[in-house]
Amino acid sequence: MCFTSYRIHSIYILRLFNDPIAVAIAYSSFYALLRKRHRLSAVLFSLAISVKMNILLYAPAFALIFYEDLGLLKSVKNAGLVLLTQLLMAAPFLYANPIGYLQRAFDFNRVFLHQWTVNWKFLDEQTFKSPQFFKILLGIHLALLFLIYLPRWLNIILMKKFAFNYKRDDVILTLFIANFIGVACCRSLHYQFYVWYYHSLPMLLWATRYNVTIKLLILGVIEFAWNQFPSTTFSSAILHASHLAILAGLFHRYFRQQCSANATNSRSSSSSKSKR
Repeated sequence: MCFTSYRIHSIYILRLFNDPIAVAIAYSSFYALLRKRHRLSAVLFSLAISVKMNILLYAPAFALIFYEDLGLLKSVKNAGLVLLTQLLMAAPFLYANPIGYLQRAFDFNRVFLHQWTVNWKFLDEQTFKSPQFFKILLGIHLALLFLIYLPRWLNIILMKKFAFNYKRDDVILTLFIANFIGVACCRSLHYQFYVWYYHSLPMLLWATRYNVTIKLLILGVIEFAWNQFPSTTFSSAILHASHLAILAGLFHRYFRQQCSANATNSRSSSSSKSKR
């Protein structure tokens, strides 16, 4: 897919960013997950995080899938494997300067430069850098993750007799949705960050109920926005509009799935009563 996007071709071929490396390792982790090799998947996922922190955007879906596949105890064990891998990778740095390493490696309060933002160019610099803006985005991010997976969260919490009759999504789609929500709510996107979700866009769009023309139009608009250098108020606005369109399509799909599942349950219960 590098040949279908000028920006992606530039990131992979002409630059030395670590984003493609982190994404490649993450994809290998997802392949191991598809093969039901959960331990290998956990180790590879941790290795990807050690290259670039953006892989943590997959973590909520990753944890959800592990819990659904393995249950609580084994999921906790695999989480420990992720942590152990991180500690082993960081061991030389923790030995030399533990405080400095932790402050720099996990700096969640880092302030990005407004001049390089791709997605928030229409905001003034003061708003862009304000801590309140970051907290609002974080709140929206968490709320969207909760809502998009609501039936699956509830199936974990509720007793089986109260559980939803809900068909679980494909593993890869589940992961891509979590990552996409994180990207859509990101405090700032820089040009190399396009690779974080570029390969997932066709799958996300074809999971919606839009017609093919709309899907291709959204892909084209996103590509146009990422190829504007420097970014403008217009390019940032249409990028957000495209992200909102994808989110709306995904939520509409989930709503229809839940309604159809409830209708199926109602019909099956009615038919069983009539037979009696």
